[in-house]
Amino acid sequence: MTMPSHMSSQPSLTEEPDAWPLHAARATAIGVDYGYSHDHTAIVSLAEFAQSGRLVHVSHIIKQFPLQTPPDLVRAKLAKIASSIATARHRPQIVVDSRSNSAFFHAVVQMGFSPAVVGVSATGSEHHAQRPEVQLVPTNGGQGRVAAAVWSISRNQAVEAVGAALNDRSLVILDQGDANTLKAEMSGLRRVITTARNIRYEPPAGGHDDLLMGLAYALFALRHLPRRQKLRKPPRRGRAMTNSAGWT
Repeated sequence: MTMPSHMSSQPSLTEEPDAWPLHAARATAIGVDYGYSHDHTAIVSLAEFAQSGRLVHVSHIIKQFPLQTPPDLVRAKLAKIASSIATARHRPQIVVDSRSNSAFFHAVVQMGFSPAVVGVSATGSEHHAQRPEVQLVPTNGGQGRVAAAVWSISRNQAVEAVGAALNDRSLVILDQGDANTLKAEMSGLRRVITTARNIRYEPPAGGHDDLLMGLAYALFALRHLPRRQKLRKPPRRGRAMTNSAGWT
């Protein structure tokens, strides 16, 4: 079963969103879905605007990397994108897939972006976590540690949020970069009901959903993450990963 047609539709607004200046955005976010051999790495950025009494999220960068792109090149491109959309009012919130490759997530955290990079772990849960876990990420060659928030999110909810936002026209995907590839991923996504009567969204055989997940992460960041974050390092005793007590 394919996703509803609105997943691939382009919202139509009275004013053209591609003309909205980035400096007028209320906030920006960058979603990074990491892959290497079998899946692509994808970077998608969104800008949030107040339009006619509601919030509208508009794509800015849509980038899919070739398979086996070295992670250092991905990080360099991410830094360039983050710099390009930073304004005097705000810097983008970067949200990185921490589930598929924790080493890549740690390396991005170590780059020292501000605001601090946030990790997301998409699972089969039916609901997003109410609070993040806090990981201690090594820095300075392993001599130090920095606290990083990792949110466990529902993959289903994240995907459905994209479809709903396109349907109510609060999400606009501009025709730039790899937008056509993103739209192909959305239109090809299948809604599968498992034998346990659970719902799962998956690409067709041989297909991908990397750009879609990058978009979903950026949308999650703008809708759910606090705009100002302050992390307190977990106690050094015991395991490096703690519960949400370190989030303030």
